[in-house]
Amino acid sequence: MLGACLCRATVYRELAERTPIGQAAIVVVLVSGVATVHDYGLGWFPMFTRGAVNLLQWPVWVAIGYVVAGRRGGGGEGRPEAAPGPPAGNGPTTDWRRLLAVLGFARMPGILVALAPVIGGIQFAAHVWMLAAGVIGIREGLGVGTVRAVLAALLGMIPYWIVLVFYLH
Repeated sequence: MLGACLCRATVYRELAERTPIGQAAIVVVLVSGVATVHDYGLGWFPMFTRGAVNLLQWPVWVAIGYVVAGRRGGGGEGRPEAAPGPPAGNGPTTDWRRLLAVLGFARMPGILVALAPVIGGIQFAAHVWMLAAGVIGIREGLGVGTVRAVLAALLGMIPYWIVLVFYLH
């Protein structure tokens, strides 16, 4: 989890190879729980809604990333030859599982939301950090170029941000 937080490319490559989806799900539940407890003062229904949105953001981010950066139809603009790509077996199921793993761990910086009552702006910083981790995860996990990874990560986060801004707060 620390390596994912520090945006280490080698960690994301290893996650793509092993696809520890169960561990990624634990990270997502942990981070979502912290964000949910953060809204305790708003009441049970807003807290439940926030928790559901946080949990659903993971598969939405994966789905959008899969469509934008997935290797279906030939992949991206490529990666430098010096950087090792993901292992063989790049079918659609493999890419989906890789994205579940890497984007689950890319959510780890969201744990900083626990500090929101003490540190102003930490929630924004955590979201930017998650976005950066998502870009590295998509790039290393799928072996696509940086531009395609940025586009996939950004487009995958936009629905979540819209719900947070217009519905939950």
